[in-house]
Amino acid sequence: MEDAQNPQYVLGLDLGTNSLGWAVIGLVDGEPAQLVRAGVRAFEAGMDEGRGLGREESRNKARRDARRANWKLSPLTLTPCPQCKKLRVPHHACQNCGYYDGREAVHVD
Repeated sequence: MEDAQNPQYVLGLDLGTNSLGWAVIGLVDGEPAQLVRAGVRAFEAGMDEGRGLGREESRNKARRDARRANWKLSPLTLTPCPQCKKLRVPHHACQNCGYYDGREAVHVD
């Protein structure tokens, strides 16, 4: 319940690594109406130099390198088509004659 003696406010916080921002907003009928006050507190350093950052970086680099290790392509495996004897991808219809598993699977012009 809002009245003249008991106004309603909302406190907004923005927490960063090197600063803390805040704002007090007055409400009228439950909706933001005015900015009452705002401020910021900046800190010299969010984290001690040399602590925490190196481990995170090395872990991230290790994960990245592990992902990249699987980027290489494998050579395409080709087998001769039993119908026309041209090379084709295994378990696929032949692009030359359209046969797969001893029958015409795809009509080729």
